[in-house]
Amino acid sequence: MIKKTAIFCLLILTSIVLNVQANNTTLIRVGVHNNPPLCSINSNNRAEGIFIDIMELLAERNNWELEYHPYNFFDAVEALHFGKIDLLTAVAYSKERAQSFLFCKETVFSNWGVIYTTEGSQIENIPDLVNKRLGMEKGDIHSKAINQLPDDFDVKVNIVWCSGPDDVFKKLRDNEIDAGVVNKV
Repeated sequence: MIKKTAIFCLLILTSIVLNVQANNTTLIRVGVHNNPPLCSINSNNRAEGIFIDIMELLAERNNWELEYHPYNFFDAVEALHFGKIDLLTAVAYSKERAQSFLFCKETVFSNWGVIYTTEGSQIENIPDLVNKRLGMEKGDIHSKAINQLPDDFDVKVNIVWCSGPDDVFKKLRDNEIDAGVVNKV
């Protein structure tokens, strides 16, 4: 009788442990910056976008609980660096970033930077940016690459740092900048 009871108790204990492990979720703090349609926080204060959909699917399959934290891109990278968040979506790979952060090997979305201007602008190429005000998002990979172009063309440009794509477009509308760098999406 002792043997059967011990085995029965062991089975119950094993069942409880497995059930607790199955219900145990891992909390992952996800940084979300405004980069639609890849990721953003909508007017209802909910994360949305292509990368958010992927994260939700991964969370469901791996028993993760996702906690979204809104940031501008530069602050999100800082939060990741200092451990305030565990993961940041929609980050372009660079050798410098790879020294501090882990990147997945699969490309989810190909993107590139575009220089936007206002209607009627005479800016059509890099040399046309001579002495113009160029808005760029601080920390953005496209801004870094495009920031090098005026040097390559020996063109003096006045950089105006912006907090994000919305800020770039606002400054364009308000004529605070002559052109702005934003990713193509």
